Amino acid sequence: MNTLVEKIGSILPLEPGERIACAAYVRAIGSKGPSMVAVSDRRLLVAPRSAWMSVGVWSERRLSDVRIEVGTRRSWGLFPAGRRFEIIEDGEPPTAFELESKDARAFAKAFERRLVPRR
Repeated sequence: MNTLVEKIGSILPLEPGERIACAAYVRAIGSKGPSMVAVSDRRLLVAPRSAWMSVGVWSERRLSDVRIEVGTRRSWGLFPAGRRFEIIEDGEPPTAFELESKDARAFAKAFERRLVPRR
């Protein structure tokens, strides 16, 4: 069975040498409903969860054009339950999504050069 990363890599037209680093289902991106988020070594890709198998629904942002703030969400005030990623672009309202720890580690690694500390 193919992983989510392999499925997305087979659907999206990738640039030569580009690869999908990680992908996950998320509850919402900004005000949008359930979504699919993927990160390649060059782009941040977002699609509605209901139609992610269609190439035309994916929106993309160059990683060089965004900065990502990351914070920890706590469960019962004690243990980290996940991480919140907030995507900040000039002139655009920020969008955010949360991931559980396994997916959050993969996304933090993919975003490592774009992460900024939360103020």
